[in-house]
Amino acid sequence: MDDKTPIPTVDVSGAPLPTEKTLKHRRSLLPQAGSFVVFNLRMLRLITKGKH
Repeated sequence: MDDKTPIPTVDVSGAPLPTEKTLKHRRSLLPQAGSFVVFNLRMLRLITKGKH
C-alpha cells in the first residue's frame, strides 16, 4: 500500500449496547462454565460423528 491509501474504519456508534442482564451473564463464572461445557460437548459430538 502507498501512503495515500486511506485505512478503512468501521463506525460502530449505531451498534446496540448490551443490557444489564447480558453484562451480568457475561461476567458470571457459572454461566460461562456452563457455556464452555455445552460448546465442548457439541465439538465432541461433531468430531465423533465425522467420517474418517
